[in-house]
Amino acid sequence: MLPILRIGNLNFNGICLAPMEDVSDLAFRLTCRDYGAGLAYTEMCHSHAIIAGRMDRARTSEKERPVGIQVAGKDVPQIVEAAKSIEKTADLIDINLGCPGPNVVSNGYGSALLKEVELISQIVSSLVKAVKIPVTAKMRAGFDSDADAVKIAQAIERAGGAAVTVHPRTRAQGYSGKADWVVIAAVKKAVKIPVIGNGDIRSGKDALEMMRTTGCDGVMIGRAAIGDPLIFKRITEYLAHGGTRPEVPSTIEERIEAFLKYVDYAKKLDLFDRGRILRQSQHVTRSFEGSAAFRNSLSPVRDTDQLVNITIDFLRSQNQTRPFPSSRAQSIPA
Repeated sequence: MLPILRIGNLNFNGICLAPMEDVSDLAFRLTCRDYGAGLAYTEMCHSHAIIAGRMDRARTSEKERPVGIQVAGKDVPQIVEAAKSIEKTADLIDINLGCPGPNVVSNGYGSALLKEVELISQIVSSLVKAVKIPVTAKMRAGFDSDADAVKIAQAIERAGGAAVTVHPRTRAQGYSGKADWVVIAAVKKAVKIPVIGNGDIRSGKDALEMMRTTGCDGVMIGRAAIGDPLIFKRITEYLAHGGTRPEVPSTIEERIEAFLKYVDYAKKLDLFDRGRILRQSQHVTRSFEGSAAFRNSLSPVRDTDQLVNITIDFLRSQNQTRPFPSSRAQSIPA
């Protein structure tokens, strides 16, 4: 059965899209929702950027609700001001406690906050008092080790956090090695609020195994969704049958349909630019035979519509039916 997440007064299926920089734009979130994601979070939105009126990453749509806006920062009054300004366009405010990017960490927020449990508590409690929607947090196992994961999650709960997502790699690990699901299980055992597991979920089988072995209330898909919004269709169908039926691979035509769905949303939302379409094209064609040469051939193409057409032509040249290529080797902040 599909897990149902209950956070505050919200109820939705617990297969969520992670906040990923330069990936989780509005067009991509809507595409993933169409294929079965129960909740999607925006890209990481810097609190100072929101206050300055740079709202592109915090842009949401009524069609995608419930939606979470992820906010990053370390200055409590600034984070509160930013959250209050976007409260009406979101259903959840999520605090970024996981981004391992050097520029973020050097400025003392993202995963750097994992070293400051008291500050995390202050941020959560201040937000809970300031906004009327649930406040959640996405955290890593720890900064250099996972020794503090339970303590951090408990601090979030005591401060009024409504749920916590756990990516069980430390900041030091980045995206290397294997996600340690034991950390998720330990957090779930230690808190009463919903726990969402994140890390190394690439199939319905992975999602079911994570929920069974950790007891988590829902799962979050990150890198495996890049270029592959159809993963939500495969996972939700697999879970709906209790894992008793084989996971059906996506066909080439389904992949083309998903790519064109993103393109259509991008055009309607005024997000149809070369950079976004180029990234999607590179992701959706990754790992096919000849894909490296194909991606290299995209650099000189300046016309965005042409990028779309040659991507479709490349996909149609593939005659195999198999699961989407994995994106796990990429390092996308989430």
